[in-house]
Amino acid sequence: MARESWRERAGTSSTDTRASTASWRCSCGKGREGCGSESRAGDEADEHAGSFAKQRLLSLDPEDLAPVLRVSAKSGYDRIAVDLLIAQGRWLASRTFLACTEPSYDPDGRLRAPVIWGQVKIDIEDDAGDFLDADPADLAILELATAIAAMDGYPMGLADILTRIVSADRPLVIDAVQQLFALAGVPIEEG
Repeated sequence: MARESWRERAGTSSTDTRASTASWRCSCGKGREGCGSESRAGDEADEHAGSFAKQRLLSLDPEDLAPVLRVSAKSGYDRIAVDLLIAQGRWLASRTFLACTEPSYDPDGRLRAPVIWGQVKIDIEDDAGDFLDADPADLAILELATAIAAMDGYPMGLADILTRIVSADRPLVIDAVQQLFALAGVPIEEG
């Protein structure tokens, strides 16, 4: 059953262009109180939902966050990058990394949080937050995931990233590369 939109609950349609002078008040707004004209209520509700989604995302344990990130992946490359970070585990608890997601709720009320890889790249280059003091090997995994997600136009050389990945993380990288081959339809020879 489809969820009712705020306009349907209010008895207006999306094509109703009449300006409303009615007002509304919400207990979940900025400073615990939001108010404004009814014609702006839907936009405000969307902003509030985004804020709640961000709060919910930040409250999740890494094991609960992993499936949210996985189902939010927008492409095959994105999914491989997310799976690499999930397998490595370091970045799922990073507030700096989580700030590079766009949390929201889908129409069925499920939390979604696609990674904004361009922002991850910018924050890595700017040494933002906990990226500044990150272990170089952990940062290499994040850089590799970013390179995978944005296969074209990423300025950092893949060879440079691979030289900094520690041997303990190499099986994760091999798995991610095998997934890339599969996504491209390239057969992998055993042996």
